[in-house]
Amino acid sequence: MTLRVLYIDHTAKLGGGEIFLLNLLLVLQDNITPVVVLFEDGPLKTELERRIIEVHIFKASNALVTSRKESLARVSPELIQRGISSVNTALRLSQLIMKLNVDLVHTNNLKACLIGGVAARLARKPLVWHVHDRISADYLPQSMVSLVRTMVKVMPTAVVANSVSTLATLNLSTSKRNTVIYPGVKVGEPPVHRSWNQPVRIGIVGRISEWKGQHIFLEIASRVLKVYPATEWVIVGAALFGEDSYSEQLKARAAEPDLKGHVIFRGFQSDVVTEMRSLDIVMHCSISPEPFGQVITEAMVLQKPVIATGAGGVLEIIEDRQSGLLVEMGDIQDAVGAVKMLLANPLIAKVLGENGRHRVLEHFTIQQSAIATLELYSDLLPAKANELRCAQGSVECKLKRDKTAVK
Repeated sequence: MTLRVLYIDHTAKLGGGEIFLLNLLLVLQDNITPVVVLFEDGPLKTELERRIIEVHIFKASNALVTSRKESLARVSPELIQRGISSVNTALRLSQLIMKLNVDLVHTNNLKACLIGGVAARLARKPLVWHVHDRISADYLPQSMVSLVRTMVKVMPTAVVANSVSTLATLNLSTSKRNTVIYPGVKVGEPPVHRSWNQPVRIGIVGRISEWKGQHIFLEIASRVLKVYPATEWVIVGAALFGEDSYSEQLKARAAEPDLKGHVIFRGFQSDVVTEMRSLDIVMHCSISPEPFGQVITEAMVLQKPVIATGAGGVLEIIEDRQSGLLVEMGDIQDAVGAVKMLLANPLIAKVLGENGRHRVLEHFTIQQSAIATLELYSDLLPAKANELRCAQGSVECKLKRDKTAVK
């Protein structure tokens, strides 16, 4: 395949969007030539190089890479300086894009979309914006929401959102070039069933961040422990983007008498599959609507019963009481009731886990993400359409074989 696609991501930390990008490229690299540009060094670069994927570190200013969305809420000298830095960065990046001689640019998160998007346009390359965040006032400052919603109408050649819910926040009309591609997960061997010996292990997996709701998880634990004291509560993840004070608050709460000795902090784990295999129930406690909820599909494919906040993209993943349990966002008592129900009925938990795995196999595999991506590229690059259709067929055949093998 002669198609060269440039993927741009501002971070090399392994957040949800970056894990999806890595998994996607592992499927696509048999059919296209991926080239990756990151704005910093880190674990993602290491993983890409280990898979013999071409990767370049493009030095953007540290202030630009580490800037938080909260800093965009008001005009300030620092914000103006970052704006100037962004323009200079985009000019330099456009030169790199032309040097790399790629056919298409695919930006993988919001900073990359804005900076990489300007650079791709200057380099006169077709541009795909891949949006993993809700573009709404519950996630971004209103000024940023207005900016992104304006730019998304004029800058990218095509827009990919990670859920119908996310796409709706962009205020775009649905079309072939404004599409949803779910962040699929890798499907391995059928999971080994873990018998519910004491203590039952209940876990939450994901980066430590207040909106992810680890504090809610601890309050649920406190109430459930009064009835089921032989349970362990596991927090897997670390504060990747400056939420260290929140992480310390969680540890202080876990040291209080009602939780002491029952909560385990596992920190960042590169092997999330092994961590999830050790759990009996997986919880999702976000206090803002989730753009998608990749950790949910990762748990479901391992046949773990999932209790999740029923908002945002999660509603597109879980069929309530069929492939998981949905609870009201921020409603601790509702979640406590769901946990108690599963603890009292292991057979129901088992059926939910089995149904959850089946749902992922049908709708949320990484091969399905790759097929949809290749279809989009085919629409954007007519000259490569025949090659891309052959690539789609190759991935589809492999998907059918894999699904047969793992059911």
